[in-house]
Amino acid sequence: MRLLHFTAGAAGMYCGSCMRDNTLVAALLAQGHDALLIPCYTPIRTDEDDVSQQRVFLGGINVYLQQKSRLFRHTPWWLDRLLNFRWLLSWVSRFAASTQADQLGELTLSMLRGEHGFQRKEITKLVRYLEREVQPDVIPLTNVLLSGIIPAIRERVKSPVIGTLQGDDIFLEALPEKYRGPAIDLIRENCQGCAGFIATSTYYADFMAGYLGLPRDKIHVILPGINLKDFAEAKQSEGVPTIGYFARICREKGLHNLVEAFRILRSAPGAPRCRLKISGWLGEHNRPYFHEQMDKLKASGLAR
Repeated sequence: MRLLHFTAGAAGMYCGSCMRDNTLVAALLAQGHDALLIPCYTPIRTDEDDVSQQRVFLGGINVYLQQKSRLFRHTPWWLDRLLNFRWLLSWVSRFAASTQADQLGELTLSMLRGEHGFQRKEITKLVRYLEREVQPDVIPLTNVLLSGIIPAIRERVKSPVIGTLQGDDIFLEALPEKYRGPAIDLIRENCQGCAGFIATSTYYADFMAGYLGLPRDKIHVILPGINLKDFAEAKQSEGVPTIGYFARICREKGLHNLVEAFRILRSAPGAPRCRLKISGWLGEHNRPYFHEQMDKLKASGLAR
């Protein structure tokens, strides 16, 4: 069975979904399965060997230009290919990483409209590749924000599509309301063509079933795994209990809740000595938020 997994590059950032997709496909390959990891928008960035294919589909430059200009919706494919070089997409990603979801409303709706959106040409290229070169038996998507491609795949490739639910709501909640509602409606419509869904926790499966109006019995929980090759046995340092935060540093991941909980814990009478360590991707637009949390710790005498 040939499995073709679509993952979405995160504009040069370390992305938990990208790394999870890469680790999953690498593990399948190591077990002898026929699996491909296809990047969309931009190349992915991982902390392990990158097993994704060299060719990037729905290239970010072409997707953006086709959204903004009628001219680029009709350019020849050979010209589009020049704008899909990995080095060029990686270079442009340095500037795109600061783009906020609330600036991407029209583009999001267009992508979710699939062949009825401005990026019809890019979807035609992708489907032709699947038909003529890959012929996959099953196609998992890294998230249902990519669901605009499902109707074309169902009609012409006829491979079952599996939608993964991992962080879609964070992006959708950042959209202005005038885009959020229509985007959820389009996702719900597109996902009628999904053979099933995967969620990485029972909580998220329950939540997303209600949030997107998906049938709960079609959502299967598969807990994420990590590659243990580079991990030594964990050891307690200096006998001091340590609370760790390792995720993207932003409000939607809830770092401020952890900082407040740590402050309350340390100020409680008879509380044991403990410490908090914070690490993860910090985008420029989230630096004020990060410094706000550090100021809270300093004000409580806990910065050390």
